[in-house]
Amino acid sequence: MEAPVTARSYTFTHAITRRPGASIVKGLRAVDTGEPSLELFRQHHQDYVAALESTGARVTVLEPLEAYPDSVFVEDAA
Repeated sequence: MEAPVTARSYTFTHAITRRPGASIVKGLRAVDTGEPSLELFRQHHQDYVAALESTGARVTVLEPLEAYPDSVFVEDAA
């Protein structure tokens, strides 16, 4: 029986994110639960950045891309 893995094979030191623009409320959703709250999106994004920074990661926050509402999920492409 193999021993459990206790050490990480990687350490994240950098993160890239994008501030949500006003168009984020028009982004893709798995379930239609009504009109999303732009202010709640922005608060959640600030919390997300704070969580990343709390790990010691250096976070680069890019400006919104209004033409691409789902562009806040930079890690999906990276």
